[in-house]
Amino acid sequence: MCALHHKLFDLGVFTIEPSECRVVFSRDALTADRDTGGELRHHGQAMLSPQEPSLKPMPQFLAWNRDNVFKSPGRA
Repeated sequence: MCALHHKLFDLGVFTIEPSECRVVFSRDALTADRDTGGELRHHGQAMLSPQEPSLKPMPQFLAWNRDNVFKSPGRA
């Protein structure tokens, strides 16, 4: 992730669903003017796998982020 997306992840704006590695945005995190052209265009999409498989995030850490950091509920 770039610095911006890492910060948004750390703030709970979005998470990555552990089993399918889908990007899920918080329902309340972004304003309407960013919906279609900004980060929300990735909502529900699978995360791109890194070229080096060992750099793929571990499911238990993604689950921890979802349970402890992510501002739920997610968008529909």
